[in-house]
Amino acid sequence: MTQNRPLAAWSAPLQAHGGRRGDGPLRLGLRLNHAALLRQAGDGQRPDMARLAEATVKAGADSVVLRVDDGSGLITADDVRRIAERARVPLTLEMRPDPARVAWVTSLSPAAVMLLPESEADVARMAEVASGLHEAGVPVLALVAPEMEAIDQVHASGIRGIELDTTFYGEAAEEVRAPLLQQIRHAASHAHGIGLGLQAGHALDYSTLAPIAGLPHIQGITCGRFLITEALFIGIEEAVRHTRRLIDAARRQARRHATRGAD
Repeated sequence: MTQNRPLAAWSAPLQAHGGRRGDGPLRLGLRLNHAALLRQAGDGQRPDMARLAEATVKAGADSVVLRVDDGSGLITADDVRRIAERARVPLTLEMRPDPARVAWVTSLSPAAVMLLPESEADVARMAEVASGLHEAGVPVLALVAPEMEAIDQVHASGIRGIELDTTFYGEAAEEVRAPLLQQIRHAASHAHGIGLGLQAGHALDYSTLAPIAGLPHIQGITCGRFLITEALFIGIEEAVRHTRRLIDAARRQARRHATRGAD
């Protein structure tokens, strides 16, 4: 099997960094599970997930994200292996913190694992699962609400990279987003201050991507459902390219503002 591309290109979001406000390019990850729903609803073969992953990378995505433990069987071990062979970018596999699944998920040679705590019991297991993954040489992130206490809990478990969950912001009406964005900004600043690498994602679309991309300390953005549905109208490559343009423009603008503020 062809191994994943070396993690160097994707490691920054998993580690603390001392960059300036808005410094450096944003990494774009694409979550493909929603495309697998179409396959499940049809003949079980199309769309070809490996071909889809390859197309997203060609259009500008930096990584592929797959949830592998949701009980639906949407993503199989064979999918993971074929995507690794075709896309040749880092793969992040998402799972709840289940110690019993550590050996299985590491056997798939992911570039990173994203833990998805959904209960207090999951939070309590994060340190054990993270330790097992680290021992296997797999970097670990955790999805976390943009709340100080939740971020501190993840940090205490030994995990050094997080994805801020932007669902509540992305699904909010436009007129009430400003204070929610400010909450994410404060959470990002806190996470960076305690040494966590940082990315963000969930429920983002074209109108909500740019404000997140322009926040200080954000190093990567993960998209999924919206891009898959947008692809029905304009194709997956154009959807990814447009997203890439939006977040790159937002990062450039943030860099200009940071430079003017330093003068």
